Amino acid sequence: LLSDVALLLLRALLPAERSRVIAGCAPLSEPSHWPVLFRACGTPDELLRASLAAGDTRGAMLLLLPVLVECGVSQCEAALRAVRQAALSAGQPQTIADVERFERRLTAAGAGREAVVS
Repeated sequence: LLSDVALLLLRALLPAERSRVIAGCAPLSEPSHWPVLFRACGTPDELLRASLAAGDTRGAMLLLLPVLVECGVSQCEAALRAVRQAALSAGQPQTIADVERFERRLTAAGAGREAVVS
C-alpha cells in the first residue's frame, strides 16, 4: 500500500521534480526494485533527459547507473556524453569529475557492470 501511495505522489510531480526524486532514490534502492519504479515513473533515460532539461546535472549523473542497468551500455555511453556536456556548459567541476570516474569504471569493466556497481 505504501509503495502505491508513493508512486501516486511521484506521478503528481512535474517531470523535472519527479526526475530529481527518482535520481536521489534509485541509486540507494535495490536494483531488483528498479523495473517497478521505472515502469511507473518513466525509463531511466527519460528521467535523465528530464533532469538535464531542468538543468539538474547532478540528478542526471545519479541516473547513469540505472541507465546502464536498465537500458544498456550504448545508451549509457550516450547519456554520459550528454551529462558531461551539460556539466561542462554549467561549469560544474565535481559533476564532471564524477562523470569521468563513472566512465573509467565502465571502461575498466569492459562494458560489464561489475566494476561500476561495486
